[in-house]
Amino acid sequence: MAGIKQIESPVDGIIKKIDTVLGVMIIREILERPDVPIIIDLTEKFKDPKRDFRKYVLRKEGDRVEYGQTIAGIKIMPKIPMYTKKVVAPCAGTIIEIDYENGKISIQKDFPTTELKAHYWGRVSKVIPQYGAELEFSGYVLEGTFGTGDFAWGKLVRSDTDVKDNIIFVEYPSNNHIESIIRLKPAGIIIGSIDYKGIEFLKKNHITSVIVEGFGKLDVPEDHKNFFAQSTGRNIVLKASTQVRAGVVRPKIIIPSDEEYFECKTPTEKVKVIWGQYYGKTGVIKKQPHFGKTISGIETWLCDVECDDGTVITLPINNQQMMQ
Repeated sequence: MAGIKQIESPVDGIIKKIDTVLGVMIIREILERPDVPIIIDLTEKFKDPKRDFRKYVLRKEGDRVEYGQTIAGIKIMPKIPMYTKKVVAPCAGTIIEIDYENGKISIQKDFPTTELKAHYWGRVSKVIPQYGAELEFSGYVLEGTFGTGDFAWGKLVRSDTDVKDNIIFVEYPSNNHIESIIRLKPAGIIIGSIDYKGIEFLKKNHITSVIVEGFGKLDVPEDHKNFFAQSTGRNIVLKASTQVRAGVVRPKIIIPSDEEYFECKTPTEKVKVIWGQYYGKTGVIKKQPHFGKTISGIETWLCDVECDDGTVITLPINNQQMMQ
């Protein structure tokens, strides 16, 4: 008859995986109060009538211990680390207090650490317990028309030779040019305008990109060209998430900075339509936002825009963006 052996779980947790081939069980520990020290009671092991627990303790306050490491016991033989009635650490951590009179050892567990990328350069202005942190920075945000991929960050460069792990700006790249840039492993690409095949190629290769103007061969405004020229060599972020249905989400080019170094015009009432049948038209806002119905019957905030050709259109405020 086979013997029975019992193995106790070292932690309170949930079994996530059992590998019957390797004989391995993975347990995810539940840390409800990781800030509360674990207290080990030596009196259960060492029933000393004199309550002289000092002779059993093998560690001192401030020592770091690993899970399963012996922290108290009775030596079997001098100079040989073998013990009877041994007490082991139930977790990895630091011994913060030893109460010799009452036979108690307090261990502060190691806090689990997870490295999170901030995506932005700045300073932590607020920590939200059990949620995250808020970052604060000054700088500039330029909205694009369309994007592929997710987040990218790096220095803005203009030369293909510097593109590895950085972000490059090109006005209207050919498919061959895009392919050659991708082979150099850029962090991301800013593109003035592009054709449909180019977009498909970027998606297929999982490249984070922001298209500034749109599809086809379109001119990039001088303000934008100057903006990228001034920003060359600076750290920038591409937030490429795009949603072109209702509730438009446009990609963004974000350049954090502690200095006011941009020589751009301040925002005016000049706007560009970024959604709907008037897409691409530019003009100025002629009336303050007002609540009303769209032609499809949706109630939302609207604004009147006088286009450059003299026509006046009414559209939801989310369907236009301020121009520089």
